[in-house]
Amino acid sequence: MKKMYIRQPAHAWTFYPAHPQILHQMLMEFSVNIEQLVKIEDVFSSLKFKRAVISPHAGYIYSWIVATASWRLIWMNKNISRLIIIWPAHYVWFNGWGFAQYEARQTPLGLVKVDLDLQNEIMALLGQQALLVDQAHQPEHSVEVQIPFLQVLTNVKSFVPVLGWMDADWQLMWEVLFNIVTKYEDVGIVISSDLSHYLPYDIAKQVDLETINAILEGNEEFVVSERACGYLWIRAYIRMTKLLNAPRKFVLYLNSWDTAWDKTQVVWYASIAS
Repeated sequence: MKKMYIRQPAHAWTFYPAHPQILHQMLMEFSVNIEQLVKIEDVFSSLKFKRAVISPHAGYIYSWIVATASWRLIWMNKNISRLIIIWPAHYVWFNGWGFAQYEARQTPLGLVKVDLDLQNEIMALLGQQALLVDQAHQPEHSVEVQIPFLQVLTNVKSFVPVLGWMDADWQLMWEVLFNIVTKYEDVGIVISSDLSHYLPYDIAKQVDLETINAILEGNEEFVVSERACGYLWIRAYIRMTKLLNAPRKFVLYLNSWDTAWDKTQVVWYASIAS
């Protein structure tokens, strides 16, 4: 029997618990506790598209509240069985949109399959912008931290991980995403991005509120690298949802000081959905 090509966890015990029972219990508690801050059903009912969110990718101690809000919205749509998760490169640089040949991703909670057929379709649509960069995928945390949420809080069976870098063509990506989500009603989109990094609390809050307003208003060019590490795919998300006539809705906005108690250098996180 052929051995599966599996991407092993790189950040268990650092970004999230490596013990499966502890991790599962934590995520279930997240799901219950989020209802104290956000009425998920009300938010979901207000959405038009109901298949696209922005979710942060920091360690759970910092961003779990905001990430849970985004993933609970994915869970609310029972028709979503596949996801495209787009996330920024932090460790290996390259030009374009990066894919990997992994057939599945391992977490302490088990395996999640990569939808290689959908991945190949996306790569074909991206043409020369699509690259196979397994070495860039292996050290990344920005999709790894999303997968346990997928396993516990959604009905998703498989996904396509897409890694972006600075020279990635975001205008081509929004066309590809639009093509895919209008063709397949079971495909959802998760944009993995934090907002400003390591600014003092008051300055960061002002900067991020401007960024959030730009996203909600559909001003994609305003979202630049200094405002969000996933700025290119946030731009693609904005353009795609505008074409779908699906306004972006604010869900939740918190920062690392809310859980880690340091106001001198904070990272902010937002949940936004369509």
